[in-house]
Amino acid sequence: MTFDPVPPASARLPSGGTDVRLRPLPGGTRPDHVAALLDTLRASLATDQEPPRSVLVPHSPDADGAAVVAAVGRRLRQDVPAGTAVVLQTSGSTTGTGHLVALTARSLAASARATEERLAGPGQWLLAVPAHHVAGLQILVRSVVAGTTPALLDTSAGFDPRDLATAVAAMRTDMPAYLSLVPTQLVRVLESGEDAIGPLRRLAAILVGGAATAPHTLERARGLGLQIVTTYGMTETGGGCVYDGRPLPGVRLRLTDDDRVEISGPVVAAGYLDDAAADADAFRSENGVRWLRTSDRAEILTCPAAERADDVAADELGAESGSRNAGESHGTREHDDSEPRRSHELRRSREPRRSREPRRSHELRGARKLTADDATLCLRVLGRVDDLINTGGIKVSPGAVEHIVDEHPAVSEVVVVAVPDGEWGELVTAVVVAVAGREAPSLAELRTLVSAGLDGAHAPRALVELTSLPLRGPGKVDRRAAAHHAARALRRTEALTDAESQTDAESQTDAESQTDAESQTDGGSQDGNGSPPGVVVVRAERYGSTAPIS
Repeated sequence: MTFDPVPPASARLPSGGTDVRLRPLPGGTRPDHVAALLDTLRASLATDQEPPRSVLVPHSPDADGAAVVAAVGRRLRQDVPAGTAVVLQTSGSTTGTGHLVALTARSLAASARATEERLAGPGQWLLAVPAHHVAGLQILVRSVVAGTTPALLDTSAGFDPRDLATAVAAMRTDMPAYLSLVPTQLVRVLESGEDAIGPLRRLAAILVGGAATAPHTLERARGLGLQIVTTYGMTETGGGCVYDGRPLPGVRLRLTDDDRVEISGPVVAAGYLDDAAADADAFRSENGVRWLRTSDRAEILTCPAAERADDVAADELGAESGSRNAGESHGTREHDDSEPRRSHELRRSREPRRSREPRRSHELRGARKLTADDATLCLRVLGRVDDLINTGGIKVSPGAVEHIVDEHPAVSEVVVVAVPDGEWGELVTAVVVAVAGREAPSLAELRTLVSAGLDGAHAPRALVELTSLPLRGPGKVDRRAAAHHAARALRRTEALTDAESQTDAESQTDAESQTDAESQTDGGSQDGNGSPPGVVVVRAERYGSTAPIS
């Protein structure tokens, strides 16, 4: 097909001062838009051509191409590096402002080939996430590299798991079939029953990334026979570069003294175009090797498979020892170690365990680095460096709290945010979505759960239940918007408490009406932070408050 783009702007390449065109194309999942993107990527990734002089700028299908190029032009603070094939904007889910990232044809192709090597080889991919974000764009790149045409699920009118099942059933059967989803989509598939789940069992791999996925969701999906592969990565790495905790071939990881993740390898982007200082801080060269300094904290620990292998060896050794010592009782397991144990169960269990706790990076000699060859070690992301909550002078990691709250069987999704508070400085607040058909846990339940797994300082002092979490970009939870919803809901709680302490019933009614109006406006409108129109506060509760709202 042909596509007549808006006349593009120009930017200057540092190599020889060559002009390069910025070519805007709509993304999303509409068939005609995807076809145009594929045509452009095929030309850009062709190995027998010179570095592309037309740089693709995928954008939301709701945006105007000319306006997008004009905005990019205004934000450019650096020359577009030679070899740049695509310019993407990061989601900015924490700061609210994304960077313009220059991705080269080589880095995009390297990511696609590394994925093929880690998975079952070249295959057909199904696009079910927006192509103007890196996860969707990389599906198209993988298709170009593999020489295949991707299957397509148009989600322009919304995501329907039944339509996904139909699209998967129609995929090719002469090669591996692959799918990439965000956690919210996976949850909806699991909630839709066997008709939606069954066809997905034929897939060689279902990549799930863009945001953290609840452990019980992963456990359930794998238990139903789905080949789930969790991914970690970002726009700056051309998408996922760590699969199930292990770096892709060619990717190297290391942790700094403050446990910040740094990444090197052929998948790393050329840099930021909008902020020279941020570019210099994030992309650094050491001894000829470029490293990306991320904003994520992590730890390195033994992979679950390695732990299970150690358990088998220990069991075999124990059985051999027992056979040599007549009259020695073998006993039985009190817990099936093939199933992951929850942190609060591990801490409260008084029964002896045969398997060890996963060893953290500070317990593993020299395990501050990780490559694809380290088959027994995995990366576990803890959260962002800048998202620590300072509550009463104690630093709380939202990721650590989320990991435990995720384990509650009635919690479908959770994000832990800081809400400003006069007494504590910042209030540890759990924002949750309940599993369909179940009632969300109370604040008291979550406090007990987190206190057992961590300590009382980490226990949430507030709980806000929403109908859905606000999202940004391809499916990332918008923490800023979630904190905004939580603060509004908790202010309403305080207003109700204050009103009930007054003898003037009319004042109480006014307070309730005012805060209710704020809540409805906040929950039902597009506020520029990526919040979907359907986000509604179900209830809010603060520790020590006598006026939970619903």
